[in-house]
Amino acid sequence: MSTLAAARRRSAWRVLVSLALLLAMRESIPNYDGMTGPIVERGVLGEWTQARRFAARADTVLTARAIRTEKTGVPESLSQHDTSGVWLVVDATAKAVDEPVSIGKAQILTRDGRRYARTERLGSTRQLSGAELQPGIESRGVLVFELPADQVAGAQLVLADSPIAILDSELQLDLRLAAAPAPREFYDLVRR
Repeated sequence: MSTLAAARRRSAWRVLVSLALLLAMRESIPNYDGMTGPIVERGVLGEWTQARRFAARADTVLTARAIRTEKTGVPESLSQHDTSGVWLVVDATAKAVDEPVSIGKAQILTRDGRRYARTERLGSTRQLSGAELQPGIESRGVLVFELPADQVAGAQLVLADSPIAILDSELQLDLRLAAAPAPREFYDLVRR
């Protein structure tokens, strides 16, 4: 009887060890997003960071309560865009590495994991996203985002050459915003 009890104990231990190994394997294998998601390249405000097809640098960051633009095709006409949050304006520089490329994704990643896309409300006036970049030639422009004021602190700029960066480079640039900067009354996007 003792050999039967010993065999049962060994079997029970084997089952427990097997279950523990299966659980460890399940927890250590990345999920689908982890296996096919972007390859993140991290950088900080003021420094060049290189992705596979382009390089970028976030130069300055500010917030504003309103954005002023010129109405398309109507010289000397101003349009003001207000928001219930704040406008986050990132002045940035980018260049292609080997062949022409455009920035297809520009987002703000907040501390709590939310993502805010570049605003479409302002048209393309001086905005860097969507502009064709040439190899070795620096292009400068702004990236404008609309987000709640409490989401600015700790924000990171996310850039990729494709809206869906599957198994490709994605830049995440720390904007060094420990606290949200005091917003200006307005930021002027009018070409002069």
